[in-house]
Amino acid sequence: MLDEWVRRLLLLHCTRKYPFYSDLEYPIKIKTHTFLESRLEIDVLIECGKKRIIIELKRSDLGKAIKQVIRRRKFADYVYVAVDLTTYDLLGVLRNYPIAFENGIGFISTKDKVIVLKSYSKRVDESVRYGDMLTYFLRG
Repeated sequence: MLDEWVRRLLLLHCTRKYPFYSDLEYPIKIKTHTFLESRLEIDVLIECGKKRIIIELKRSDLGKAIKQVIRRRKFADYVYVAVDLTTYDLLGVLRNYPIAFENGIGFISTKDKVIVLKSYSKRVDESVRYGDMLTYFLRG
């Protein structure tokens, strides 16, 4: 029913036993094309326990998707852009968007059905670590 990348995302963020990926431990609510308290529309909202995950779905225009999730970042613990590109192409395009790494945005390749980069929570220490790691990656 749910695509493989959605199941992996739920196991990653909605279990207490990461990285062992046991059964989901929280009731999960998935809403599509819904509005946040701020009246911002989002494509997918997942709530599991106290965690909120936002996913912006795009066929193309990665720059627009990144701007959208940055505006919605404060309303969720984790934010992702799911884009219809292969992992190889997605990583190539992401080199042009270091702001995405600074904001801890995760990326999903719907073509390859994988989480390419995991989103980091809003906590500052995690986003700084992620930004440093990916700045190194982008220089190479």
